Amino acid sequence: LDPDLYLLDEPTANLDPLSVKSIEAAIARLAREGKTVILATHNLMQARLLAGRVVFLQAGRLVQAGSAAEVLSRPLSLDIAEFSAAENILNGSLARRDGRTVLDCGPLAIEVVSERTTGRAAAVIRPEDILVSLQPLDSSARNSFRGTVRSVSDLGAVMALGVDCSGIAFTVFLTRISCSQMGLAPGVGVALTFKATAVHLLHLP
Repeated sequence: LDPDLYLLDEPTANLDPLSVKSIEAAIARLAREGKTVILATHNLMQARLLAGRVVFLQAGRLVQAGSAAEVLSRPLSLDIAEFSAAENILNGSLARRDGRTVLDCGPLAIEVVSERTTGRAAAVIRPEDILVSLQPLDSSARNSFRGTVRSVSDLGAVMALGVDCSGIAFTVFLTRISCSQMGLAPGVGVALTFKATAVHLLHLP
């Protein structure tokens, strides 16, 4: 069989890791060959790895569609954000401080880019948009916070760090080589740095 269209419903559910990699490789090959693959999945890492276009369905209704990069990094609602970028969603209140607009999250004030300067909002920050270093970086990025590594997880393609910054938990993605070179492990002090433009704001009622 050599169809032009493949409809796959959770094709890697309940499979061992080796089989998952084989099926993901086959899906990527089909896409490279010009086949159309429609894949239903709850695995966001798989969606990031394979998808060119992402469609979110909620209660049977289409709530957002677009390129994978756009939808996964700039969700239109808190519901989508919690599903697609649950690693770093911070609630707070917008305020003006020293000529800057910040999201006051309690122990941290995160500089953001926003036309609004008051009201409740949620910040969505992709783990891959956060730089981790052993010492604060000298850069143009407006957000830099000291923290402590709480966990290190191997996700296969990347390493995931759980970092506590003044009681607020962040998840950061980085390569295995970078993680090893910096000697990152639970208890190690680090600095997290990210740009104000990397913060996607969702205004809340």
